[in-house]
Amino acid sequence: MDNIKNDKVSVLETRREKYCAQKIDDFVSYCRFTLNKNDLVSWEEVNWPKVFLFTKTPVKGVKKSSVIVNERLDKNFIEFAKSYVLYHYMNGGKKINQRLNIVFRTLEAALLQVNGRSHIQYVNLTVLDQCIVTLKSTYTKAVAHACGKVLEGLVSFLREKEFLITQSLLWKSPLRAPEASNRLTKTAQEAREAKLPDEESLNAIAEIFSLPDDQLSEMDLFISSVFALLMCAPSRVTEILTLPADCEIREADREGKLRYGLRFYSEKGFGGNVKWIPEIMVPVAEIAIRRLRNLSENARTYAREIEISGKGRELYPDFPWYDKEKNIRYSNALCLLFRYQLSASLTTQRSLFRPTATLVSANLGSTEYRRTHSITTIFDRHGYRGANGNSLSLRSHQARHLLNTIAQRGGLGDFELAKWSGRVRETQNRTYNHVSQEEKVRESVKHGVQNIGIKPENTTPRAIANPSWRIDVKDTGHAAIHVTEFGYCTHDYVISPCTKFRNCINCSNHMCVKGDKDSLGRLEATAAYTEQLLEKAKVDIEEEEYGADKWVAYHEKTQARLLDLIALLKSRNLEDGALVRLEGDDFTHMKNLAGGSRNELNGNERINHN
Repeated sequence: MDNIKNDKVSVLETRREKYCAQKIDDFVSYCRFTLNKNDLVSWEEVNWPKVFLFTKTPVKGVKKSSVIVNERLDKNFIEFAKSYVLYHYMNGGKKINQRLNIVFRTLEAALLQVNGRSHIQYVNLTVLDQCIVTLKSTYTKAVAHACGKVLEGLVSFLREKEFLITQSLLWKSPLRAPEASNRLTKTAQEAREAKLPDEESLNAIAEIFSLPDDQLSEMDLFISSVFALLMCAPSRVTEILTLPADCEIREADREGKLRYGLRFYSEKGFGGNVKWIPEIMVPVAEIAIRRLRNLSENARTYAREIEISGKGRELYPDFPWYDKEKNIRYSNALCLLFRYQLSASLTTQRSLFRPTATLVSANLGSTEYRRTHSITTIFDRHGYRGANGNSLSLRSHQARHLLNTIAQRGGLGDFELAKWSGRVRETQNRTYNHVSQEEKVRESVKHGVQNIGIKPENTTPRAIANPSWRIDVKDTGHAAIHVTEFGYCTHDYVISPCTKFRNCINCSNHMCVKGDKDSLGRLEATAAYTEQLLEKAKVDIEEEEYGADKWVAYHEKTQARLLDLIALLKSRNLEDGALVRLEGDDFTHMKNLAGGSRNELNGNERINHN
């Protein structure tokens, strides 16, 4: 060990600690001076525009360039954090998981709380347990689960790079994913409803939007118009705020009918796109665009003057580009405003202002920022309250969820829905689909689909090509013999197809062979798995999931037959090679052909011997 002295204490440092510290220093140097040799980012800055923000707390509603020193990550942690971000940014297609910011803040706080220092090499199980406690108590189940997975990846990286003093740290996040929203439990139903706007708030914002222009303040004109556009086509609020002033498109379709759309630049990789507006919503979109265009007219004119004269352009980053990636100039930004233009108490300044998503969310009543800054909502300003006297609120993303759910109910195809919403992949539609299974069942019945049943997965046995046992066909009475996973099927397919869909365990035409150890092993494995399915189905009953009672009955029947078969195949009273068949009261084709004349066996089992 070596002694490390400072002004107050002497700290003993082990060889492992020195080794890890050196490895981390080498990693930081590599990222800072090799990966960043072209000055892709300003290393000393806490804010890397469009890459990452290294702060202790979320910074919303303020300029990221004005982050105070106390909000920055600890100096002993931030160097590794910057290196980790740049390393994955350069090696991951210049994309960073947005949850990493939460993970860094949580991990740094846990290190300081547990160890009194934030050096990354001191991550251990105690620190990670504290992270889990913080994530569970601070964030929603979905966010906490996502952050847990990101933290899991970070720990794996630290272990693989030998940065941890605890060398053998193997850790998996214990945070479970939230219940799937398409399930039929009360929890899933509540989760679906939380993603959708409530009717009272929707009606209120619609009534406010319908008021004449002279009865609305500039703030209310702006907020109601932005939300109206969110209700016209599935969009994110940031997509609305970066629309060009000339976004409207009118084109004739193949039938010659004039259609109205808005030119968007969708996020998450989709790129440029025209979102066609449903005919019934076209007047709403036209009014909203007109109002936003009127609100931004003076600011856009001023921006055009700056473009021509060049005076004052240094005050605005990337001027003349409002959004260079989307090819939108300040002079053509639909939502560009003057500073304090929307304020009822402050004098408007001749300075360009870019409205943020936080501004919209706060005025709709949905953010913590509004509560901490005492911002009155658009509903409060117009005297709207809920039926129970509660405050009304909306989240900007609720409109996107609502439109997608309506489209799903209306039968819009996945490809068309993904394109309308501006998504790269059709599978992304699932997140926004809140049509319950009950609704799907009702819709199926309405279209003539009857006898809808629910069967668990993995109940169809696989065929075994070369079983170790063979039987004499003379023992079966006919030559229609088929090899199965557990034995032999004696159903004659000349008469009809299998009505059990190869659910052999519950079929009276199925036989097992005493002494076939491979088949017995598969039966025992199936029994163990069926027991798990039965327990899961019982839990689903407690959660009041639709159809769970059918699963319980099915698994109980299957498990009972499996245990009976296993007991018989292990019985010392039977010789190896004996054929075992369980009878039941279920339908068979031979019974049908015999007209029910065959005598039924007493009990539920019969044993055939060679």
